[in-house]
Amino acid sequence: MLLLARIKARAARRRTRRRRIALGTALIAVSVFNLVEYHDNATAESSVAIGDALTAQRPSPAVDASAPVVPSVRIIASGCDGTLYGSGVVISGDRVLTARHVVAGARRIVIETEDGRQRVARTVLVDREGRDAATVSVPGIGDAGTNRIQVARTEPERGDSVAITGHPEGGRLHIDYTTVSLFTARQPLAANGTRVMIVDDAFAEGVSGGPVTDSDGRVIGIAIGIERNSKVGIVTPTSGLGPLLAGTGDVLPPAC
Repeated sequence: MLLLARIKARAARRRTRRRRIALGTALIAVSVFNLVEYHDNATAESSVAIGDALTAQRPSPAVDASAPVVPSVRIIASGCDGTLYGSGVVISGDRVLTARHVVAGARRIVIETEDGRQRVARTVLVDREGRDAATVSVPGIGDAGTNRIQVARTEPERGDSVAITGHPEGGRLHIDYTTVSLFTARQPLAANGTRVMIVDDAFAEGVSGGPVTDSDGRVIGIAIGIERNSKVGIVTPTSGLGPLLAGTGDVLPPAC
């Protein structure tokens, strides 16, 4: 009888251990699932925040802060849902290069130079490949105290110093210095699947559409957004904007 009781007790302990092992395995599986699900959620939530960013910090000693300042113009885009402030740069003739999302949905676009002069935009052309870029035809803007600048068709190298110029929240001209991190076409950084340039620092709201320039003062891209989690900046490189810069693109109709 005593032997039978011992056998039953050992069997009960084995069943208990098996249940614990099974429970532990289940908990591990749940933990791994939650980790993956959390990672997926974090990836989904780390979508590009257009203009939703913090002002970049002071440049590190490794960043060259001696690059020429390229003037940016202030863009005031009035649409169905209110007014959006952005930035841009005069590239040639009476055209301003900016981000598509700054002017999309606008029924009236006003371009303002740093000296306070304003011009009303006419035609808006957008990149046919879906890049976040647009050119705005603004009669007289070339004579409004702005300097035409050189737009580069080549790309910078990783680690190169760049400057981002714009008007945070529609305010005064501001410049941030940072470095090129990488180029990628991966989502969500490149939301439409086109190639974008990533820089090491974010930029403030209202800088979207502003010029990103190299150490020679050439425009190599336009600021378009940030990645929320890592606070890196996202830029549309001008190397892929040949047709748009040459005056070829789709006409963006006014909203409303």
